[in-house]
Amino acid sequence: MNIHRKIPSACLLVCSWLLLAGCAVPPSPTPELTAVQDVVLTAPITRPLPGGLTLEEYLLVGPPTLEPLSFTPAQGSQAEILARHASLRENRLPNRMTTIKGNPAITADWQDGTLLAEAVTPNPETHAMMAELLSGDQLIFSAPAGLPSPANPLQGLWTYDGHWALEVLLATPDVWRGNIYLDGQLLNDLYGYEEAFGSQLLAGKFFYFYLKDGGIGAAYDEGQVDLGYSQVPHYRCCSESIINPQQAEDMVAFFAEREGAWYYVELGRFD
Repeated sequence: MNIHRKIPSACLLVCSWLLLAGCAVPPSPTPELTAVQDVVLTAPITRPLPGGLTLEEYLLVGPPTLEPLSFTPAQGSQAEILARHASLRENRLPNRMTTIKGNPAITADWQDGTLLAEAVTPNPETHAMMAELLSGDQLIFSAPAGLPSPANPLQGLWTYDGHWALEVLLATPDVWRGNIYLDGQLLNDLYGYEEAFGSQLLAGKFFYFYLKDGGIGAAYDEGQVDLGYSQVPHYRCCSESIINPQQAEDMVAFFAEREGAWYYVELGRFD
């Protein structure tokens, strides 16, 4: 599975009329992995990260399977692993995705009002989309969002400590890439990322993944760390969306690959 998958032109064209018809709604929340029984816990490989975060990693015998989502650990069972932080994982982030006249949109609290990000199509003939950010009735930012695709171009809008952050999936026949803008500045350019994705507030501080020099890292509270993975599946749609990172208020759970080996990982504030 390649992070930078190219989306066929035919798929983009098919999706374009769905979006323009108002049928492109935000993807459903990722189905929750659940523990099915109480068993003795298998200890993970644990690594402390900057900002008080902890990474807990479980080696798998292969990639996760779909429909229903499951994984097979090299030691222990799926049930005992998922039981470890079940209550934290269930405390999901609020879903503020919506639609406006058929356009994908997302809101966030901002100062004394609300920020609204909306994916619009200024020129219906080209189907090219723009992500526009409004504070009240004032347009304060816009960025290209590519062509309609199976995934929502608006992947996240977050506000914290007087800052706003907008994650946009740029989808074209040749590009499938996450861009994150912080107060209007593209973090991909600022830090030399090939891609930035999976943004969220984690314990009230800004968190996201990035791809740089072929490896996956994480940024949290203005610190950055190489996680040592070659890929973290994300932006998957339809049935594959279940292997996207599962975001919660104090943690994120995800699958990752390193040197051909697959892992189930839980990262968060576990103190």
